[in-house]
Amino acid sequence: MPIFKWLTGQGKRQPSDAPPLNSAHGSHRIDSSQVLRSHGGISPINPSNFSSLRSNPLLTQPQYFTPDQADQLATAARERRKGAIATKRAYKALAADEESDLLVHLSHRAYEGVSAAVELKKKQADAQLARHLHGQRASYARLSYSLDLAGQQAQLRIASAQQQMDEQFQQMAQKLQGVKP
Repeated sequence: MPIFKWLTGQGKRQPSDAPPLNSAHGSHRIDSSQVLRSHGGISPINPSNFSSLRSNPLLTQPQYFTPDQADQLATAARERRKGAIATKRAYKALAADEESDLLVHLSHRAYEGVSAAVELKKKQADAQLARHLHGQRASYARLSYSLDLAGQQAQLRIASAQQQMDEQFQQMAQKLQGVKP
């Protein structure tokens, strides 16, 4: 059954018929929970705590203040105003850091994308070379066979030549034995 039919549920295969996860035939190990996992940032998976800042308790009913209390509140308000301005600058700097982190993150992911694309092209080139080499196997087998055959023929010729030389040597030895000096 074609894998597309199995993946789309149009086939009759059961999930137990699925190729094993470690199969190199189209499987992957991309875990969506890992891809979407928050690394401390605010997201639907990791929402903010929705807290609020209140410098003074909320007054739910009217009340009088003494002049000293009014002076203390005014002094504290001026200090908080300075703190608010500094806090605004700090948050602006933190936001700039977040933007810088984003640029680094985007650049790194772009680099990883290029690296993955290059790796795929390398593997495609490796596979192309492997297919080419497989295509040469029959020719190499014929070469190997022809070399083995040539070696066997050479051994036969050597053995034949050696036998002829042995026969000639024996004939000469017999002739020499018949001749007395």
